[in-house]
Order: sequence, then structure tokens, then C-alpha cells
Amino acid sequence: MKKYKLTILFISLLLFSCEMDLNNPNAATEEETLNSKEGLFALSIGIKYKYSSDALKNLLPMSGLTTREIALGFPNENTKEFQKGGENGINGENAWLVGIWSELLSVKIMSEKLLKNVEKINMEADIKSGLIAYASFFKAIAIGKLITHFEYVPINFSEEGNSEFYNKEECMIEILKLTSDGIKILEETPFSDEFKNAILGKNFDLKNCLYAYLARYNLIYGNYQEAIDNANKVNINSISIFEYDASTANPIFQTGIGAQSFVKAVDNFGLPQNLHPENNDARIGFYMSPDTMLAVDSELPIENLKGFFDEANKFIPVFLPGEIYLIKAEAYARMEDLNSAVKNINIVRKKTDDIYGVNAMLPKWNGNENNKEEILDEIYKRRSKYIKKNMYFMKKFYKIHVFLIFKIQFS
Repeated sequence: MKKYKLTILFISLLLFSCEMDLNNPNAATEEETLNSKEGLFALSIGIKYKYSSDALKNLLPMSGLTTREIALGFPNENTKEFQKGGENGINGENAWLVGIWSELLSVKIMSEKLLKNVEKINMEADIKSGLIAYASFFKAIAIGKLITHFEYVPINFSEEGNSEFYNKEECMIEILKLTSDGIKILEETPFSDEFKNAILGKNFDLKNCLYAYLARYNLIYGNYQEAIDNANKVNINSISIFEYDASTANPIFQTGIGAQSFVKAVDNFGLPQNLHPENNDARIGFYMSPDTMLAVDSELPIENLKGFFDEANKFIPVFLPGEIYLIKAEAYARMEDLNSAVKNINIVRKKTDDIYGVNAMLPKWNGNENNKEEILDEIYKRRSKYIKKNMYFMKKFYKIHVFLIFKIQFS
């Protein structure tokens, strides 16, 4: 209970200190909290909560609406703006847009505070290494999500309010550094059981997540061999999940099903007709249940969300095994090693033993194994997947132009 109270206190301090002057003589100051091991543990727990609950609640539904992977089941003016997108843009005061920005920025700032203060406290080296790697991972996630939604992003927080903004390439370099540094410190000094039990729990493999995200962002940046090398270090059968319960419900269940059910899955994962999944692809039944409704405004055919989103206590994986194979498949294809690319495609297609139950159960690919573009199309299709076209919003938001490229990994 003490740990829980500290977490809530710290989140409140971080998020509201700039807006409210709350004089509570019984509450610890931010300085006091940041200068104790217990306080940094509470901050660490708060970082994961902030991302897995608050940030994802905004990210997944709104990004999916923009890319037509999900659609509106019931009208809502803020969400309808996301579904329209295009030249009309989005109001900079849209509550969901502000939520994406502010929640991810909060995750980033909290991670920076952890990185800044961990060296100031006299702690065991195997606890410090865990805290540094953990903060590096979540800061990398926050920057990565921000730069796939906004054109420019502040990498480092400024107390004076004059943070410098950086473009996509500069952010990618920072993400690669953060994830690489996180792995390096854990290789030099593995974290202790105390850190694991207090912060990670049994269902969050931090080093594995770092390898997975380093592979992901190396691919995006164009470092294809590095993407393959790090993907090969990922333990496919290791569990890393964001967990939910009665007090902290699955955020997509809350927004998509548990409340007004205003978002639904678009038929065939929103793919164009020439790239629809095979009818016997088992992932269709995993992620969707039939519905005869048409989406509001767009009139897209929609289904009910299933998978990881149809119960309040369902977990959401930090990454899926299928993504790791597809990272390798795309990297090999872009390096002209088409045989290796097809090999990894077929692992995803034929998969029957996925640790989370996301199995396609399909025969091997029967396309042209010597045609690079066909192979890349199949990879795109398997991901259901990575939207090829960029969707731009031309309205101003915090003095920057907003754009959105949403990537949901269903493999």
C-alpha cells in the first residue's frame, strides 16, 4: 500500500506542479521523493502506469482511426476529426490530440527525472543499472511514439520551458542511443532481484524489450543489418506485457468496448482489397468478432474488437513475436537477401505456437520469391499492418505541424 500511495503521489506531483499550488503539509516534496530509493521506485512504477494506461488510451484508438484500421461505432466530435483527417486537418485543441501529446510528454519527462536523479542516491550498482535501463527504455518509447505522430519533438525537458525541438532523424538517433545504452549497462551490471521484484515483476523482460525496440528502430532508420542482429537476440518465448486489473482496466477496453464502444475494428484490418488477408487466416478470428454495423460517417464495414482488448483485465503485449520475424524479413528484403526474407515470412504465416496465441495457421507463401516488391507487399500485409501512405494534418499544434503514421502490429 505504501508503494501504491507513493506512485499516485508522484504522478500527481509531476503532472500538476506546474498548474496548481497544492499546499499539503503531509505530502513529500518532489525533491524529497527524487532523493530516496523508495521515491525512485515509486517513480518507476508510475512511468509504466502512465504509458500503459493513460498514453495507450489515446494512442491506439486515435491513430487507428486515422489509418482506417478502426472506425467509429458511435458519434463523437473529437474522434470524428481523427477519422476525417486529410486536408481538413485536426483542431489543435482536440482533446484526443492533446492527450497523445501530453501523456507521452509526461512519460518522457518522468523518465528523464529518473535518469537525472538515479546517480545522486547511494544505491547498489545492480539497482542503479536496472533503473537506468528502465528509464532509457521508456524515454525511447515516448520519443518514438511522439515522432511518429508529430513533425518535431523535444528530446530533453527544460525547466525554463524552452526545450529544443528535433526532427525525425535526430529523434531516431536518440532512440537508438537510449536503447543501446540500456542494453550496455545491463550487460555490464545485470539488475538485482530486488529491482526485478519491485519494478518489473515476473512478466516484463526488460533486456528483451530493449533488443526488440532496438531492432524495430534500426529497421525504421535503415540500419538493416543492425536490425537483424538485434532481432536475433530477442527471446521469442519470453513474456513482456502491460498488465491490467479491476482497479486499472485495459485502456482499449475502456475506450473501445467498456464505455460507449465508439471504436470498432474495420473489416480485413483496414487493408485495401488487393491485400485482404486469406479467409482462413486465424488472426481474423483472434482480433475480431462479426458485426453488421457500418461506421459512422465513413460507412466502413466494422467488426467488434477482440484479441487483447475485449475484457477489462486483459494484458497488452509490449511487442509481439511476429513483429520480430517481420523486422528480419523486411531488413533481409531491403538488403536483397530475398530467400531469407521469404523464410521469415513463412515462419509468421505457418505459426501455430505463438506465446500469446496470435497464430495465422496458413500454408507457406505462394508468391514470387524472386520479386522484391511482392515480398515487401506480403510483409506489409502480414503486419496488417504497416500503413504505407502518410496521413498529414495541416493544422498547427503547439507551433508544430502534426502528422501521423500509425503502425499496429497484428502478427
